[in-house]
Amino acid sequence: MSRKVARSWAMKALYEMEIKDSVDPLFPDEFMAYHEMQDDEEQFVTNILRKYIVQKDKIDGIIEEYIEDWDFERLNRLDLSILRLALLEITNGITPVSVVINEAVELSKKYSTAISYRFINGVLAAVVKGSSKDATN
Repeated sequence: MSRKVARSWAMKALYEMEIKDSVDPLFPDEFMAYHEMQDDEEQFVTNILRKYIVQKDKIDGIIEEYIEDWDFERLNRLDLSILRLALLEITNGITPVSVVINEAVELSKKYSTAISYRFINGVLAAVVKGSSKDATN
């Protein structure tokens, strides 16, 4: 399995959910029905989507806490999808933090605006730094 390819699919699925403004529990199955992936990639994407459906408020709360001088509602929807994916991986211990941040930056460079990667990197670094502070208190 290519985790890089699976992340790309997961980001696209989260973006589609955002555009549809829906967290329908049937969405993961519907998404898989229309896209052909390797079994491991499909399993990764389905896992991410199911976690997102249950943890949406928690994940969005983390994003809102760490975006400085930004209005959550005005965030680029693709950047939001990348941040959601990264935070789902970090908070659920799916992938090492350094790998998650690097992959999120790469996704933003490939799919988003020319400067989005800086924003993504900054938010994720702040989340990780903030989490480290919380653990020591």
